Amino acid sequence: QGDAGSTFYVITQGEATVVRKAPDDPDTELILAELKRGVYFGERALIKDQSRYAGIRAKTKLCTLYISRADFEETLGLLSSLVPLSYNENL
Repeated sequence: QGDAGSTFYVITQGEATVVRKAPDDPDTELILAELKRGVYFGERALIKDQSRYAGIRAKTKLCTLYISRADFEETLGLLSSLVPLSYNENL
């Protein structure tokens, strides 16, 4: 959470939890989601060019595929062209 986002991930093995510090109590972590094989994360920071909204914590041994922003844009084009106008601001 809060780090610069420069990588997109896809889980190929294992499970993880999406966590975020509570806005009113930084010592408390909120569990936002449970992730498993085939699920991706890291797209929000790439698409919005913002810091990471949440953190990922492995629950089991976790293996991922990943692609950097530079490689993603080289392969698929500029991310800004892929963002729909109605992209959810709460992501």
